[in-house]
Amino acid sequence: MTLKLSSFAAALALALPLVVHAAPLANGGFESGLSGWVTLGDASTQAGGTQGAMQLWLSTASASFEDDHPLAAGALNRSGTAAAEVGVPGGVEWFAGLALGSLDPDAASARQAYEGSAARQSFSANVGDVLSFAWDFATRDTGTDFAFVVVDGVVSTLASASFAASLSPDGGARSGWGRFSHTFATEGVHELVFGVVDVGDYAMTSSLAVDGVVVSPVPEPHALALLVPGLLVLGLGRRRRR
Repeated sequence: MTLKLSSFAAALALALPLVVHAAPLANGGFESGLSGWVTLGDASTQAGGTQGAMQLWLSTASASFEDDHPLAAGALNRSGTAAAEVGVPGGVEWFAGLALGSLDPDAASARQAYEGSAARQSFSANVGDVLSFAWDFATRDTGTDFAFVVVDGVVSTLASASFAASLSPDGGARSGWGRFSHTFATEGVHELVFGVVDVGDYAMTSSLAVDGVVVSPVPEPHALALLVPGLLVLGLGRRRRR
């Protein structure tokens, strides 16, 4: 009988789907450098941001070409690694889990993305959890360079070079810190990618800074069950005092 039960348990275990538990989002404040993140191109952590001491920094800067003339070659590259190609196998779109051409604003009009940098992380979240972060886009370009975020394969543009704003530390336009949030509709493993790309040419550097990446959990049902009676008691107490 014991043997039969053991055999049944083993068969049941083989029949059940394999459940993979991903870890929660890690190092969203970038205080531990790029730990927990996979990067491509010119990606680094720099002093500043909206919390703590550090922030993520992605740019389209070359490490060996004068793409910001009259500045020296690589003057605005902060990692020593050149921005990666877009539209090729192994490039930025592939890294972000996108089809080739997905980052071209208008390929038919030669408005193609040429190079860029990105950072990604996979993590677990539940239905109703809210992803949020702060971002800041800066550019020396007057064209259509842009910064983006990809959440579970869906691309959202954060900002583009076609705006007028205050001067950035590197010269050029800067958006100032903005906020982005996304509510998850499914439970499981989710993919998050930040990126910035040059559009139309390789000239002039654009950059994206990111900080304060957090996933705020939706209250658990048992927590809500405890909260509602407490609110009712509080309401009754106020009514009696009146």
